[in-house]
Amino acid sequence: MRKRLIGLLILAITAFANASIVYDHVLTDHFHMWSSSGTSKTLIDGGWGEDIYADDYAYINIQSTGNYDISDFRADRYATIDMYGGAIHYLGIVPKAFANIYGGTIDILKIGFAMQTMKDCVAMYVTDYDFDSVESVLSGHWQDGSEFNITLENYGTGIYETINWIDFHVVPEPMTIALFGIGSLLLRRKKL
Repeated sequence: MRKRLIGLLILAITAFANASIVYDHVLTDHFHMWSSSGTSKTLIDGGWGEDIYADDYAYINIQSTGNYDISDFRADRYATIDMYGGAIHYLGIVPKAFANIYGGTIDILKIGFAMQTMKDCVAMYVTDYDFDSVESVLSGHWQDGSEFNITLENYGTGIYETINWIDFHVVPEPMTIALFGIGSLLLRRKKL
């Protein structure tokens, strides 16, 4: 019982912290050449445009991009992107930037490389994924069940290939979790 209460408390604190972000900018319409730097926090919810550049500890949360996409998005030097939805044609992540991708559409992903700084700079939260090394296409399903197909562009071969810098977090589907729960209840009941 005590562990459950502690778990619920941690969950509540995390939810409160995420809900209490105060954004410096909220983009809900067309923009052109948006740049975010310093400790700036930007929310994109329905906004779309040609170019975004984020660096120097900037934080950008992408919820949606309306009926259009962001044509070119580049993140550099300690910038963080959280993408939950929307569409980006070209997403470039260069050394020391981070992206957490939970959903949405990305046509092309390219990760710059610097050996000491690039390990796991892109985290993808998926239920499954597959990589076609001939076509350089990453496909699968996001944690919400929506499908993705992303063309990966490389700076080189071997360790410099974009696929090697992605950290996949495989999240079980809700039905799988439910089946595990029911199975554990049945096993527990059988032991009694």
